[in-house]
Amino acid sequence: MLESAKLMTGALNGVWSLELDATETPESFKDRVAALVSEHQIQIVLSDMVGGTPDNIAKLVSKDHKDLTVIGGANLPLLLVLAMQPELAKTFTPGSPLSDFAPRVTAVKPR
Repeated sequence: MLESAKLMTGALNGVWSLELDATETPESFKDRVAALVSEHQIQIVLSDMVGGTPDNIAKLVSKDHKDLTVIGGANLPLLLVLAMQPELAKTFTPGSPLSDFAPRVTAVKPR
């Protein structure tokens, strides 16, 4: 998904991608997620599938990072909106429904 977004927008500063390798343990993936969140003060994690291992691990990491919001079932349009309007990340209230956030999303203008 990130590579597709980069094809449309160019470089995306402040956006990272982690893949869960088939040979990786959930614990080592959790360590990588936690390290990335801490190092870059990440506020939003998008996962592709609600209830999948990456989504569940991101939710576990969010327990130690109270400002972290995890959005499962993310798609390319959502990634583009958040990547092109980084100020929106500051308007999330962790734990609140995504529907509270949706009215603040505006049309994305090409760079």
